[in-house]
Amino acid sequence: MLLVQLYLRRLELFGSRRDYEARMREAAPPFDPTKPPKYWRDLTPLPEGESEIAYRVLATTPAGAPVRHPQTGRPYLRTMSMWPHEAAAVNLPTGATNAPGEDVPPLQVPLQPLSDTQYLDWPAEHDTLPEKMAQVVVRDKRDELLRPATWRLRDQQLLEQIARKLGVIV
Repeated sequence: MLLVQLYLRRLELFGSRRDYEARMREAAPPFDPTKPPKYWRDLTPLPEGESEIAYRVLATTPAGAPVRHPQTGRPYLRTMSMWPHEAAAVNLPTGATNAPGEDVPPLQVPLQPLSDTQYLDWPAEHDTLPEKMAQVVVRDKRDELLRPATWRLRDQQLLEQIARKLGVIV
């Protein structure tokens, strides 16, 4: 499963300023180069008595690359907190070349909690994923129990070589 399938469903996601303007029928707010780009917003009201919103996001380096957990070696989720007015706002870059703030990785999109059987992992050779989304995948332990062996590309190639030597048409 792709990580994008875990995005919080209550969020409004925008691909660009043009996308925002087309859907909202108003001009996008000015880009603030002192803050990272933010392509989502959450208009959900806070529960009574709370002042900040806590989200679960993929742990990343300052450059935006996923981080390995020190014990498991797998990607993991961390908590990100923000004020409600920050959660309700977008910060969409203009797309200008060499403009301040344009080259900063965007804020991670908050995710739904993982179920007890789900975990984050790195893609394997046999995973066929779009290149942009191939950094992290969501796996389910139940699927692994149903699948006795994971076939890799090398395994497939070896079987095809054996079949050819035996005269089997592949």
